[in-house]
Amino acid sequence: MTENNNEFGMSDIIRVLRRNLTILIAIPVVVTLAAALYAFTMKDVYEAEAAFEVGRIVDMPLESPATVADRVSSPSYLAYVGKKLNYQEKPSELAAMVVAEPLYTAGKERVLTRVIKIRAKAHDPDKAVKLLRFIMADVCSEHDRIFDKAYAINDAEVKTYEKGIADMEREIATGKARIDALMVSGAVSEVEVAYLASYVEDKESYILHLREEAFAIRQKLYIETFTRRTRVAVEPVTPRFPAGPHRVRVIGISFVVSWILSVVAVFIIDRVRSSVRNGGADTKEGP
Repeated sequence: MTENNNEFGMSDIIRVLRRNLTILIAIPVVVTLAAALYAFTMKDVYEAEAAFEVGRIVDMPLESPATVADRVSSPSYLAYVGKKLNYQEKPSELAAMVVAEPLYTAGKERVLTRVIKIRAKAHDPDKAVKLLRFIMADVCSEHDRIFDKAYAINDAEVKTYEKGIADMEREIATGKARIDALMVSGAVSEVEVAYLASYVEDKESYILHLREEAFAIRQKLYIETFTRRTRVAVEPVTPRFPAGPHRVRVIGISFVVSWILSVVAVFIIDRVRSSVRNGGADTKEGP
C-alpha cells in the first residue's frame, strides 16, 4: 500500500500473495483433496428411460398426459409403487428417483402430444428398469379399464341406433304390406293411400339419419386415429454405464472455488495482521 493514498496496486497484491503463499496453496489442496475423497466415495447412479403414449377413445383422451405425468411422479403414487415392489425407500426418496414429463411438439402453439417420457434413477440399474416397467404396466392397465368402459358405452350407443333402424324397417315393411292390402281391397281412397305413403317416406328418411349417425360412431370406434389404447412407445433398457455422479466436475468446481476462497482468505488474514501490527505500533508511540 502506498504512503500517499489507500489504493492497492498490482505490486501490493503480489506482495500480499507472496507473504501468504503457504495459506494460498494449502486451502485449495485441502479442499480439492476433500472433494476428491467425497466424490470417489459417492455411489454410481444409473438412469433408465422409457416413454408411453396415452390412448384415447372417440376423440377424448383417456387421461390428460400432464395429469398422468403429475400422478406417476407424486409421492403418494410412488409410495404405492414402493409397497408393491417391496422397496425400502421412503416416498420422498422414490419421488426423487422418478421424473415424468409430457413431450411437446415444436411450434408456436406448443400443442400437447400424448407421449410421456419417464426416467428413473437408482444405484442398481436393474432396480431403475423394474421401477419403470411397473409404473408403465400399471398406467396401461388402469387405462385399459377406462378404455373398455368408454368403448362399451359407445358400442351400446351404436347398438341402440342399429336396433332403432331394425324397428323402423319392420314398421316400414308392415306399413307397405297394409298399403298393398288396402289398395287390392279397394277399401281406401287415394287420399288415404297418399297419407300412408307419406308416413312410410318419413320413416325411410329417419332410418337414413340413424344409419348416418351409427356409421359415424362406428368409424370413430374402429379407426386407429380416434381409438387407441395406452401403449408403451419406448421400452426401458438396462443402462450399461452410470449417469452420475460427475466426479471430475465436482473436483474441478471445488478446485476453482477453493482458489477463490483462498485468495479472499489471504487478504482477510493480511488485513487482520496489519491491523494488529498498527495497533501495537500505536500503543508503543503513546504516552
